[in-house]
Amino acid sequence: MDTLDICKILEIFKDELNYPIFALDNVGTIIWLNKEAKLKGMKNGVNIQIYIDKKSIINKILKSNKFFQIKEFDDKAMPSKNIVLSVFPIKNFHSKKISTIVLEKETGKEKETSKEVVINTELQTQVSIIENIPEGIAVIDSSMQMKYVNQQMELILDIDRENLSDYNSCQIFNELGFDQDLFRETIQNILTDKEKSLSFLVNVPSGNTYRFEFFRHQIEKDNPSIIIIVTDFTEDLQILKRKNLLSQHDSLENISSLFFHKLNNSLMVLLSEAELMYRTIPKFSRRSVDKIFSQLQDNILEVSNIMNDLEFFVRKPKQEDTTFNPLNIVQESLEVFSRSLKVDIKLQEKLSEKDYLIAGNAENFRHAFDAIVDNAIRSLSENDSIIVSAETIKTDSFLQKYYSDLIPGEYLKITVADTGCGISKEIKYKIFEPFYSNWLEPSKGFGLPMALSSLRNLGGTLDILSFEEIGTTATLFLPIKTSIIHEKASGSKREEKVLVIDDDDMARNVTVKMLEFLGYESFSASNGKEGLELFEFAMPNLVLLDMIIPGMSSVEIYSKLKKIDKTTKIIIITGYSQSTTEYEKLQKLDKITLLSKPFTLNDLSKIVEEVLIDK
Repeated sequence: MDTLDICKILEIFKDELNYPIFALDNVGTIIWLNKEAKLKGMKNGVNIQIYIDKKSIINKILKSNKFFQIKEFDDKAMPSKNIVLSVFPIKNFHSKKISTIVLEKETGKEKETSKEVVINTELQTQVSIIENIPEGIAVIDSSMQMKYVNQQMELILDIDRENLSDYNSCQIFNELGFDQDLFRETIQNILTDKEKSLSFLVNVPSGNTYRFEFFRHQIEKDNPSIIIIVTDFTEDLQILKRKNLLSQHDSLENISSLFFHKLNNSLMVLLSEAELMYRTIPKFSRRSVDKIFSQLQDNILEVSNIMNDLEFFVRKPKQEDTTFNPLNIVQESLEVFSRSLKVDIKLQEKLSEKDYLIAGNAENFRHAFDAIVDNAIRSLSENDSIIVSAETIKTDSFLQKYYSDLIPGEYLKITVADTGCGISKEIKYKIFEPFYSNWLEPSKGFGLPMALSSLRNLGGTLDILSFEEIGTTATLFLPIKTSIIHEKASGSKREEKVLVIDDDDMARNVTVKMLEFLGYESFSASNGKEGLELFEFAMPNLVLLDMIIPGMSSVEIYSKLKKIDKTTKIIIITGYSQSTTEYEKLQKLDKITLLSKPFTLNDLSKIVEEVLIDK
């Protein structure tokens, strides 16, 4: 190909690609840049030092063989510091067309001025840019013959570019995973001006995902050509899929609140009314209905437990102000699992004896870890093994990019690796869906989804890497903490009068019935205004306050109750989970005592008694 050919290929990168790239000579001067780079403030002929104040990064760029992605800019010099720019150093480049860049600094004022130089890159430079660029580039003429491929495309297609005439372009791209009919149709549409450009994502046999971009360009006279740019999109796709997964979890949390609230209220009314009816039957006559009532109560509580399990997935559970060493739980769980393993299955551990303190609920972590190990064991067959290891890491730019739910800091990384059957491509991205299970044995399907939610609630996350017939590695990240502040509530015992404030008529009425059955003098209100008036009139010792009340919020009601009498004891009752905004606001006011719906008569009796006598 002649000079004109290379120039026209380079135009694609200047005008068509929608991300910033530029090339540097061997001393760090910008010798070429595309339109997007100009929009980000880069200028042709300017030394890179103007934009990057860190010499270590500049040295890394100039020592790079292929390309380098800048991720850290000086705040003042480069406003677009969060934009990743791709840089392509051109080695052994010499050109008299590039003038010396003059940098003048005045002490104290920190003023920088530069002489901007407009340059025209030589053919040698253009060839170097195209050859060093990380994207694969191919040029195909109207007869579907490949005319040119750069170094990267040669590797992607696994061909010898010195003998391009020996290859059929349709067949080569088909072997890469691109459908032959679609390939021909795409070329034809662009050649006939039906489309200016087209882009596709293709999964290749190696497991990677490539983005194909097709552009029509008149490189040779009277013979329009197609420039194909192939970009490895695998990492970006993985990041996108993970973000979608986390978004799915967050969406389920948001839409489930009302559903769980109403259902828990209904379960509570059903359970409580049944129990109150049972208690009104004389003891000598209860024998005939004991079995029926016991079965009814068990069934309602079983439904409630299932709802709690599902709620754990879609809502964040309450986090206790405690710390625990997760490696102690790991060792305890592995000891239990080892007793049930087959003799020909190995379970190994490589754990530190050091204490790592994690803030949160230890049982939540235990459930998450058990679910992960249980999935690993299910995948094993004869002579397979599981290795559990742990190490500490600090988040870097890659972790922050891929695990967007992690904040900067130090983490305990626990790895559970097995040599089992692995996870097939068809179900790899379904394993975190609620209710999904691919095991033959009956399963509620809450395992891995709940494990992910549990770890996220602890400030960490979970990732699964698996290859069919090779094995699976689950990686758990937990933020390491050093101290937790504990708060204590104070109060004294008073008269046993209780006020119930709940907007749900059935739930409020049945709660009053239960309190009266337990011997408490009870009052009730359906809203905040009525509740505050009753409180001032009756001055009860205890208030049962529903967490979500229309009109006046529970936070406002709580604050006004405490303002009237700061010694008043308040129990928050709710059918929601504890991650709502209201609960978080209440926690900031005081240490909250929580009673979750549905609750039994015994549950209510115990918590009321404990709060009134300040246990």
